Amino acid sequence: ALVLSPVGPIVEQVAGSNDPLAFIRSQGSAELYVGDLLEVLESASKDERVTDIVLRLDNIEGTGQAVLYDVGNALLKVKDSGKNLVAIGDSYSRSAFYLASFANEIIMDPDGWISVDGFGRSRLYFKSFLDKLKIDFNIFRVGTFKSAVEPYLRNDMSEAAKKANLAYLDVLWDSWKEVVSKNRGLQSEDIQYLVDNADEVISRSEKGTSQALLSYGLIDNLLSRREQREYLKNKFGESEDKKTFAQISGFEYFQLLQSEKEINQSENEIAVIVARGTIVDGTQPPGTIGGDSTSNLIKEAHENENIKAIVLRVDSGGGGVFASELIRQELVAAKEKDIAIIASMGNVAASGGYWISANAHEIWASHNTITGSIGIFGIMPTFDRALDEIGINSDGVKT
Repeated sequence: ALVLSPVGPIVEQVAGSNDPLAFIRSQGSAELYVGDLLEVLESASKDERVTDIVLRLDNIEGTGQAVLYDVGNALLKVKDSGKNLVAIGDSYSRSAFYLASFANEIIMDPDGWISVDGFGRSRLYFKSFLDKLKIDFNIFRVGTFKSAVEPYLRNDMSEAAKKANLAYLDVLWDSWKEVVSKNRGLQSEDIQYLVDNADEVISRSEKGTSQALLSYGLIDNLLSRREQREYLKNKFGESEDKKTFAQISGFEYFQLLQSEKEINQSENEIAVIVARGTIVDGTQPPGTIGGDSTSNLIKEAHENENIKAIVLRVDSGGGGVFASELIRQELVAAKEKDIAIIASMGNVAASGGYWISANAHEIWASHNTITGSIGIFGIMPTFDRALDEIGINSDGVKT
């Protein structure tokens, strides 16, 4: 059995390293590069050596919905190729259960649970606190729905912000329910009823939460960790040390695939440049978009005569204007050399993330991508009232 057990969230780019072997790197980090996982699943769907896949999904909370959507489609392709998928876990987060739902069989610990609670957005608001400290925040903003500054101006979420947030949250939730309910032979309404009436559904069972979820059709089997090991040993045979079932880890399988790869050289190449994280000035490591570092990657690509196209993979909620503009200018320079530019949007491509995408020849987005260009803002705090209250004054001269 091929065991896929991500050590953390599945991401567009592993943060904090320039090592290209992201799948290997993930063994010592808390993130897994989605491109390597998709490569493993693509190969497994065609590899006769792989007949079964075990999914351990305990650690993937924090994975974006667009990434889950892509991985889910890959799992469906593996399943359609005739492979058997088994999901095992102590409990399942919303992200984990989304992927587990593609499995032929879902196994959970008898003391486990499933966190299926819809999507939400909340934040802290500071207006009353700032008034007590006599600190004034001077806000300059363009755009009705530019709600990032609301915590400094209000004590609650504005109706405009609620409307904007619900607009995308409803789409994500409807997509989640549709996929999971189809995979489990349920209706979207069944998922919604469970979320709205969890206390009622669970109280029907005298044996607790896990038994209620089993009866509802969300899982197929309740086994403890020890029972899971014995079950899988009987299903797949014993490992060489007799301690667990016969298996190859996703890490080992990925290494095997790399060793079997044929290296192809071409004079027509596509450069894939990932822009993940907040957009800030300067040179930044992977996981943060640096105005200098990302624009330099684009510059290197369009100065390479073999590069005929650039794919800019964006997963960013935005950031600084100047850094975004540096990146945009290099993309324009590439276009002027007749290099095809495709902006490919991941989980989020908003504000500055849209800014750097807008000049591409084409923009592609996932059904679960959150995108939009909703204005800009500036914040300037002043402390004159607070300083006057405690007896601190400023004075001087200037030309």
